[in-house]
Amino acid sequence: MKKITLFSLSFIVLFSWFSPAQTRLEQSKSDVKSSSSTTQSSSTTNSNTSRTSSSNNTESTLAEVFLDVASVVFYYSFIGDYKNENHLYSRLTPYPFKDPGVGNYESVDTVKTGKNRFRVDFDNKFLYSDSQLYGNHINLKIRPFQYFYLTSDYHALTEKSAFTNYKTHLSLFQFHFNYDRVRLANFNLGWSIGATYIASDVQKSGVSVGLNAEGFFGKRFSVFANSKWSKVNSQPVNFLEMGGKVHSKNYYFTLGFERLKIGRPNYNFIGLGGGLYF
Repeated sequence: MKKITLFSLSFIVLFSWFSPAQTRLEQSKSDVKSSSSTTQSSSTTNSNTSRTSSSNNTESTLAEVFLDVASVVFYYSFIGDYKNENHLYSRLTPYPFKDPGVGNYESVDTVKTGKNRFRVDFDNKFLYSDSQLYGNHINLKIRPFQYFYLTSDYHALTEKSAFTNYKTHLSLFQFHFNYDRVRLANFNLGWSIGATYIASDVQKSGVSVGLNAEGFFGKRFSVFANSKWSKVNSQPVNFLEMGGKVHSKNYYFTLGFERLKIGRPNYNFIGLGGGLYF
């Protein structure tokens, strides 16, 4: 009887040792799929039913004032004053450094001159974390003119089990409307709003917002930062990238750092690749 028990325990230990352990990508997919947002509907009962009409009028006036102030703050903070800020009319360049020291937007000297330009930016990076975790990041920007642009990001991540050749795949898509609040010749800063979607066998989506900036130095070098925050099925799906680009005519090479948070796990990558401007 003891031999059978020892054999059974040994078999269980060996099976658990050689069975494919759960990868971090599987953990992320499990977090997003199984997360249940516990919405507690708390019944709030108002005991103060007897409110005078004068207090209601006061609250209504205060609410209107607050909304007016909030709308003004939002407009000038996130949109800008087109009557007094000339940089908001800066035209889109064919590509950065076509003219020395000029990045995505021409200087204010060319304000309101010439026709609007249509530009497409394509970026592709190989992502490397370690021998088990790697991926690819494709970014596409569609710029119909200088006032706003659309972006699409695709992350294809792969992780191998440390014990077997079993691989886990995760596909992450992000679609955003982007607006550059600052459009200077050597610097741009903006915000974005859109959606995040996790494909594979998760198939969940959520709203996301972001910030981005890029600065241009010397004749051919620029640095950039881009971040996006989203909630997918009540789980955080966040993205941060920072790096530099070396430009040559209408293409560039890039090296940087990317950090992803999908559910509980965090992922850190080195990104190496390049891009084209059409």
